[in-house]
Amino acid sequence: MMVEIMANKLLDKAYRKGYDAFKVCDQKRDHFFIAANPMKPHTMQHKEWQRGYDVAYSDNYKRLMNEQTKRRS
Repeated sequence: MMVEIMANKLLDKAYRKGYDAFKVCDQKRDHFFIAANPMKPHTMQHKEWQRGYDVAYSDNYKRLMNEQTKRRS
């Protein structure tokens, strides 16, 4: 049971890091640089980080589409 709780905390932390990473990007001159997945490839943490990043992207896309729809009407 304790192992499951620890694993869930690690996965939750990886998910939140991925979600937060979407909001952060570096700009150098005319180029934008996004964060790469820092987790070890082919692990659950890697997959959860990517899932968090993808959810943040989807949330942002929906928000932008909603704003565009409001402007058009």
